[in-house]
Amino acid sequence: MPIAAAEPMDRHLTFSRWLAETLLRWRLIAKVMGVTIVLAILALIFIPPVYLSRASFVANTSSSSKLPSSISGAGALGGIASQL
Repeated sequence: MPIAAAEPMDRHLTFSRWLAETLLRWRLIAKVMGVTIVLAILALIFIPPVYLSRASFVANTSSSSKLPSSISGAGALGGIASQL
Protein backbone atom coordinates (compact mmCIF):
# COMPACT_ATOMS: atom_id res chain seq x y z
CA MET A 1 0.00 0.00 0.00
CA PRO A 2 2.87 2.48 0.19
CA ILE A 3 2.73 2.79 -3.63
CA ALA A 4 -0.76 4.30 -3.55
CA ALA A 5 0.21 6.63 -0.72
CA ALA A 6 3.27 7.88 -2.63
CA GLU A 7 1.18 8.89 -5.64
CA PRO A 8 -0.08 12.47 -5.29
CA MET A 9 -3.81 12.98 -5.28
CA ASP A 10 -3.68 16.18 -7.38
CA ARG A 11 -2.89 14.43 -10.69
CA HIS A 12 -6.31 15.26 -12.07
CA LEU A 13 -6.26 16.74 -15.54
CA THR A 14 -7.05 20.43 -15.54
CA PHE A 15 -6.82 22.97 -18.32
CA SER A 16 -3.74 24.62 -16.83
CA ARG A 17 -1.96 21.25 -16.45
CA TRP A 18 -2.91 20.30 -20.02
CA LEU A 19 -1.66 23.65 -21.34
CA ALA A 20 1.61 23.41 -19.41
CA GLU A 21 2.35 19.89 -20.62
CA THR A 22 1.43 20.85 -24.18
CA LEU A 23 3.83 23.79 -24.07
CA LEU A 24 6.57 21.49 -22.76
CA ARG A 25 6.18 19.35 -25.90
CA TRP A 26 6.22 22.25 -28.38
CA ARG A 27 9.08 20.74 -30.40
CA LEU A 28 7.18 17.51 -31.01
CA ILE A 29 4.04 19.45 -31.96
CA ALA A 30 6.05 21.67 -34.35
CA LYS A 31 7.63 18.60 -36.00
CA VAL A 32 4.26 16.89 -36.50
CA MET A 33 2.76 20.07 -37.95
CA GLY A 34 5.76 20.53 -40.27
CA VAL A 35 5.58 16.96 -41.57
CA THR A 36 1.83 17.33 -42.10
CA ILE A 37 2.26 20.58 -44.05
CA VAL A 38 5.03 19.06 -46.22
CA LEU A 39 2.88 16.01 -46.99
CA ALA A 40 -0.08 18.24 -47.88
CA ILE A 41 2.06 20.32 -50.25
CA LEU A 42 3.45 17.17 -51.90
CA ALA A 43 -0.08 15.84 -52.32
CA LEU A 44 -1.12 19.12 -53.98
CA ILE A 45 1.81 18.91 -56.37
CA PHE A 46 1.71 15.23 -57.34
CA ILE A 47 -1.99 14.32 -57.21
CA PRO A 48 -3.68 15.79 -60.27
CA PRO A 49 -7.08 17.40 -59.80
CA VAL A 50 -9.95 15.54 -61.43
CA TYR A 51 -13.04 17.44 -62.43
CA LEU A 52 -16.02 15.67 -63.92
CA SER A 53 -19.17 17.36 -65.07
CA ARG A 54 -22.05 15.95 -67.03
CA ALA A 55 -25.24 17.60 -68.22
CA SER A 56 -28.09 16.53 -70.43
CA PHE A 57 -31.24 18.17 -71.63
CA VAL A 58 -34.39 16.38 -72.68
CA ALA A 59 -37.16 18.17 -74.49
CA ASN A 60 -40.50 17.79 -72.80
CA THR A 61 -43.18 18.32 -75.42
CA SER A 62 -46.66 16.91 -75.58
CA SER A 63 -47.68 16.05 -79.10
CA SER A 64 -51.41 16.23 -78.52
CA SER A 65 -53.95 16.61 -75.78
CA LYS A 66 -56.07 13.56 -75.01
CA LEU A 67 -59.16 15.69 -74.43
CA PRO A 68 -61.33 17.13 -77.15
CA SER A 69 -60.64 20.75 -78.01
CA SER A 70 -64.05 21.89 -76.70
CA ILE A 71 -63.20 20.68 -73.15
CA SER A 72 -59.55 21.67 -73.10
CA GLY A 73 -60.27 25.23 -74.20
CA ALA A 74 -63.24 25.81 -71.88
CA GLY A 75 -61.55 28.04 -69.32
CA ALA A 76 -60.37 27.15 -65.84
CA LEU A 77 -62.13 23.79 -65.67
CA GLY A 78 -60.68 22.82 -69.02
CA GLY A 79 -57.16 23.68 -67.74
CA ILE A 80 -57.64 21.51 -64.66
CA ALA A 81 -59.10 18.69 -66.75
CA SER A 82 -56.19 18.83 -69.20
CA GLN A 83 -53.70 18.48 -66.35
CA LEU A 84 -55.41 15.31 -65.18
